[in-house]
Amino acid sequence: MLSPIWIVAFSGHRPSSAPGRSREELAACRGQVEESLRELNKRANARGGTIELLTGVASGADLVAVDAAEALGLPVHVILPMPEASFLRDFGEEDSEDLQRAELAIERAKAGEGGGSFRIAIGDNSRPGCYHEANLQMLEACDAVLAVWNGQETSQIGGTPEFVDEAERVGIPTIVIDPGNGAEVRQRGEWEAWPAPDQTFDQVKEDIAQHRKPIVRSPDDRDGDGTVWQQFILHDEVANAAGGRFRRGLILAMLMHFTAALLAAFTAAYSPLLHQVDNLGADSQVDGASHESPAPHDNGGHADVPVPIGTTQDSGLTVTTDQEAHESDAQDRYPLDPIVLMTTLELVLVFIALLIWLHAAWSHSHHKWRRNRFAAELCHGLIESAGLLDPLRSKVVRLDDRWRRYVLSVGLAACRAAPKVPFEQMRAEYLTGRVENQIEHFSKKQPRAGMFNRWLGRVALIASVLAPLIVGTALWLKFYHADDVAEQLFAATFAVLLPVVLPLIAGGATSLIVSLDADRRAERYGAVLYRLKRQKKIIPGLKTEGSLRRTAQDTEDVLLDELFEWYTVSKNMGH
Repeated sequence: MLSPIWIVAFSGHRPSSAPGRSREELAACRGQVEESLRELNKRANARGGTIELLTGVASGADLVAVDAAEALGLPVHVILPMPEASFLRDFGEEDSEDLQRAELAIERAKAGEGGGSFRIAIGDNSRPGCYHEANLQMLEACDAVLAVWNGQETSQIGGTPEFVDEAERVGIPTIVIDPGNGAEVRQRGEWEAWPAPDQTFDQVKEDIAQHRKPIVRSPDDRDGDGTVWQQFILHDEVANAAGGRFRRGLILAMLMHFTAALLAAFTAAYSPLLHQVDNLGADSQVDGASHESPAPHDNGGHADVPVPIGTTQDSGLTVTTDQEAHESDAQDRYPLDPIVLMTTLELVLVFIALLIWLHAAWSHSHHKWRRNRFAAELCHGLIESAGLLDPLRSKVVRLDDRWRRYVLSVGLAACRAAPKVPFEQMRAEYLTGRVENQIEHFSKKQPRAGMFNRWLGRVALIASVLAPLIVGTALWLKFYHADDVAEQLFAATFAVLLPVVLPLIAGGATSLIVSLDADRRAERYGAVLYRLKRQKKIIPGLKTEGSLRRTAQDTEDVLLDELFEWYTVSKNMGH
């Protein structure tokens, strides 16, 4: 199972004659550096993860930190402020031993030994700006800072004082070891809750743990990255299961609300006619009964005077009153009253729709679908671009910092699992495994999104255009033919039913466009396909790893932008 990773950035003095900066004083900090790293890793272990070190390999304290991390078995990620050849020229004759140690650390990082990695700071390569850039990029990537610093401020940019001050300014918890004061350890910032629980990371792990459906696809080994590939498959399975439940529930609830609204409109339009039909049936029963009643008796040559309803005969017989007759008639008709039946059905439909919505809310199917679909796509991209992109400089962090821990952990796992291959093979695998794969995916999705968008858009447009005409007709009928509205099916349809149904159809079609994300997909997929096809033409002509990394970064930016657009749009899809 994937474990979270926290990055600890290190900076320290180079050897000099200044107080607290001699080789002996810097070397004496080794024990405290190792103990600080051990304590930080213990804290990370309590959260189910580990720490890893990010540092330069300049002469002096940097190499002390590298030795301490390697002694603890921690991966070391190396960052240089300038190209390697220029950087190594900064070592003087008195630094020959440190030069050998630095070269070894660089080679180990390049080879990925111990889980480490290598990078050169992006930006200004001139001195001292390159050191400033390296400091800033370490702070952007890290979760905590460890520094060997004598506490003396300086106006020089790119040094350890600037690094510590900037970490404090942006709120990164910092441990400072003072080489001039017996390796005294001081803490800055908020350390009580470090490392804080990562909600997003914990949620995606919980989603996988709660998934009960057996995995349909068995993971392939992909040359050794079965673990991280299995992580992608797990997220994909959870997303598919939750997405199926969520989409079915969403469409079914919308359909039920739509049907209930149609029933309400039908009842409002035709209730007078239904009452007339029902009354005609009742009248026919009364007429039939009157034909079968005996003729009035001759009472002394005078016809019997009809007894008014509500009075009694002299004989004491009770005659049913008018109110009782209506109540009795209503009771006889109630179970079969079409208006009551349709209203009852309408209530049942909206109640079931409410239950569907509540079940979706209780099961969090929408959030699981959105979260794991996003995680699966991030995971797939990190796997396919492993070895080309720096997981410590992910664009996801700039777009949504909540996914930082997940992207960092998956990215590092993918890089460690990716085999070292020749440049031509790396280029071919990225082209087929990522670029062509995504072209095929969007090529299948674009026509469907366009079809939904066109047809639903046409339905919404037609219903919206007809609605004012029908409403105007309804107003005319109600003013000049009110009796016909109550008595004729045709008039009731145009006066009551259609003015409700047409806006309902327009709103329903628009809701489907939004819920299916059809409008954005139809527009965006075409732009993504254009960019991907352009990258497909460029990649075969690339001749260096640097150009391939840059092109891969451009490609992943295109895909990540579309993914984040979907992620943002889908946030309120279930509401």
